[in-house]
Amino acid sequence: MDANFGLVRKRSSGSSLVEPLHGNRMFVREEDVQEYLSSHPDGSKPNEKKAEAMQQGVSLAVPAFHVFGHKLQCQVLYSTRRLKGFGLTDGEGMERLWSFLRRFARVTKEMSPSHRLDLLTEALLYYGRRKSADIEVQLHHRWEKAEKVTNLAKEELAAVLKEAPASVSEHNVQRWMETENEVARLTVLKTKIADSVPKWKRVYVTTLIELQQLKSCDHDSAVADEKKIESCLQKIERQYYITRRWNQSDSIFQSTLLELDQDIRGKLVMQARTEARERLTLLQLKRKYPDGQGIAVRLSKQIKACNKRLRKTITDYNSLQWPPQTTIFPPQMDFQEACDPSWPVYCSIDENTEEGDFSRSLKRRAIDALHLKTRAAEEKIMLQDEMKTLIHHVQQQHASLHSAITNTKQPGSRAVLVGTIINLEQKLHNATLMFQQHIPSIAPLSHAYLPQLNVVRQNVISPDVYMALFNDDDDDDDDEDGNDDEEEDCDDSI
Repeated sequence: MDANFGLVRKRSSGSSLVEPLHGNRMFVREEDVQEYLSSHPDGSKPNEKKAEAMQQGVSLAVPAFHVFGHKLQCQVLYSTRRLKGFGLTDGEGMERLWSFLRRFARVTKEMSPSHRLDLLTEALLYYGRRKSADIEVQLHHRWEKAEKVTNLAKEELAAVLKEAPASVSEHNVQRWMETENEVARLTVLKTKIADSVPKWKRVYVTTLIELQQLKSCDHDSAVADEKKIESCLQKIERQYYITRRWNQSDSIFQSTLLELDQDIRGKLVMQARTEARERLTLLQLKRKYPDGQGIAVRLSKQIKACNKRLRKTITDYNSLQWPPQTTIFPPQMDFQEACDPSWPVYCSIDENTEEGDFSRSLKRRAIDALHLKTRAAEEKIMLQDEMKTLIHHVQQQHASLHSAITNTKQPGSRAVLVGTIINLEQKLHNATLMFQQHIPSIAPLSHAYLPQLNVVRQNVISPDVYMALFNDDDDDDDDEDGNDDEEEDCDDSI
């Protein structure tokens, strides 16, 4: 899909009735793409039951640069920084691959499908060779990055715990984290609190209030509405055997209105508090990115949508037809006051709004720091496994080459194999120098072809010096000069 959208779509250019010039040169036919997209409209929702058929151990997450376009509940549940087992990966590997291939769009535009397939195959082979050529250096860089992230997360967590007005530990932060996940999960599942007042009583009381307001009006149009409301009241009274219509001075009317008022106003205030919290979190995230950046633009859209929902909630609250029945609810809600998550009305509605003296912003910082610390620890474990896998793979290749050299009698073939195995031993030796602090138990080779003089020289070279040799060969896809050099190398190899 991404590759197909990366190409020029000639069908949308011009008004000619002739077939598009490149209609048959897409990876996928344009008609198939349109048919697939039309079967998934924006208003459709995924089938949640299909997730039950997924293989055991498969976890879904939203990439780091796409998650800011989702709701806050989705960010809490599906961000790669908050899910176990993802380490410090950002989930943008496929986007980096398309970014590398997109430079070939100008070359392949006028090619036949077979030639385009050959060129892209060669480009992908080059991409794989470039990634595997210095894989031990990349693993070492990732380990250093995990170390830096661990130190930063520890410093941030210590600073947050020090700023806390009361004693708090990582165990408390872990409990806050679990509570946040549970609240987000219930919000996504749209779990509704059962109404304390039966539906027919709600309708009956609100209709009585509406009838009383219409009787106080002198407009002629209110007469027709009054007849409809009177018919609705009579229907409810017949259905529930109400022999005498309730008056506003009756105790049953007052008690029902009190419960109804607490139910409706309480839910609206809780909804406004949720929107205010989400708005504050999005504003704090937006401050980390400069204006105009892609992530900042997505966050701005989320903030606008949150403001719209909050204003709608305030409008619903202010449009209630009766005054508050208790003093904990304000007669009217103001947008500026409702935007503050620490508004006293929110605290009076829910005593657990702030646990002790800990503000929600402080909890958010502590939770993010603990998540980052946990993901960095997972990254180190994953890197250790990758290092062991790399060493084992190189040793297996060495054993296969040694067996081939032993069984080869031709001098030319033997010379080529010896040169290959020496390069492999050099790679293994450099990997051992960089990995020995993390996986000290690396078995030595039983048969070595690398000259002893070179081994002695390489032992003198420290890992830091060896890393400096590769600084000029950084595989940053965003660097234009590096991209031009890589294109020339790729064209030469092709």
